[in-house]
Amino acid sequence: LSAPFKVLQQYEKHLGDSVDVLTKDGRKLTGVLTDVTPVEFTIEVTRKVKEPGAKRPVMVAEPVTLAVADCKQVAYHFDFK
Repeated sequence: LSAPFKVLQQYEKHLGDSVDVLTKDGRKLTGVLTDVTPVEFTIEVTRKVKEPGAKRPVMVAEPVTLAVADCKQVAYHFDFK
């Protein structure tokens, strides 16, 4: 279960699940896998953003599209809550 994805079917199986992505430039992203093609995939990353004039930061979900070739590994994210 903790092994990185290697084939397209693994990406398709985990659509809608939370995944960990390690890019070749060293960024670590965690988000929900929303779309998969043979060349690229899209995850929805949730971040805290402080809006001007707001008291507290709000959680904003933004899609991030990454090429499969630009990632070192993509694996299922385990959440032990």
